[in-house]
Amino acid sequence: MIAVRIAGYEELDEETLHQRAQNLAIEHGLELVRQVGQLKGYYVFKGDTSSLLDENDIGNELERRQNRISRNVKRLSDNPNIDWVEHQKPLARKKRDTFEPDLSYLTFTDPNFADQWHLV
Repeated sequence: MIAVRIAGYEELDEETLHQRAQNLAIEHGLELVRQVGQLKGYYVFKGDTSSLLDENDIGNELERRQNRISRNVKRLSDNPNIDWVEHQKPLARKKRDTFEPDLSYLTFTDPNFADQWHLV
């Protein structure tokens, strides 16, 4: 995914901006995905992801895909109708695991341990 800001967005109405974004997507062989939230002039484009990965060719395909993305970003940044371009990289979020130590291997030989509530 590639995020862009249309040049001169401040002076344009929403319909004109959307049409300009659609034209830019077509011009660069990309798909217009959506406007970025309620941000006027900001849009997300997507490249062709229709090719399936062969498990023997995953490394080469990923490299080719990255090169394609870099070329698209470069071409978009060279376009005078675009102020700003950035490749959007998905970030993987992982919740921290809670740590509960396994204390089953501990054995207490103190016969009064059960009576020592402050140690528990």
